[in-house]
Amino acid sequence: MVESLLSRMSLEEKIGQMVMVGFDGHSLTPELEDHLNRYEVGNVIFFSRNIESNAQLAAFTRALQGMASRRNMPIGLLTAIDQEGGVVARLLEGVSVFPGNMALGATCSADYSRRASAVMAEEMLELGLNMNLAPVLDVNNNPDNPGIGVRSYGEDPELVTRMGVAAIEGSQSAGVMAT
Repeated sequence: MVESLLSRMSLEEKIGQMVMVGFDGHSLTPELEDHLNRYEVGNVIFFSRNIESNAQLAAFTRALQGMASRRNMPIGLLTAIDQEGGVVARLLEGVSVFPGNMALGATCSADYSRRASAVMAEEMLELGLNMNLAPVLDVNNNPDNPGIGVRSYGEDPELVTRMGVAAIEGSQSAGVMAT
């Protein structure tokens, strides 16, 4: 099936499926639709600047998927967000807010990691989001690195692996692609 679809796609459509774009605004404007269609963009990322409310976000993702369904090659969009939990969370209102990876890592419970990711994914799906740019699997081997810090499950590569695999399983079992 995938081979058949690929054989019918133009080079531009294939390239567009590999592109992820961010944008300004809270809705699918004619300008945004034109831009996404002109370049056959297959993936979008939502930032805090795109979210006013859960209802608005759900309407936005529905409109985007509707746009994609009207294309020559009606392939649904990947709709991504960075919802790691803790200090990196774009969805904060009307959803479960979980502690970050360092707090989960301190429990050493892969089950907690799995369950937290599954709940986040279920809530993301309700809003039309199908890809989470998480979990962070960096090992916190430099405590002076402000870019990782509490976003890491910890200093032990085995713990990070166990917790990260569980988070991926939780997210994907609920239907949201983990990265």
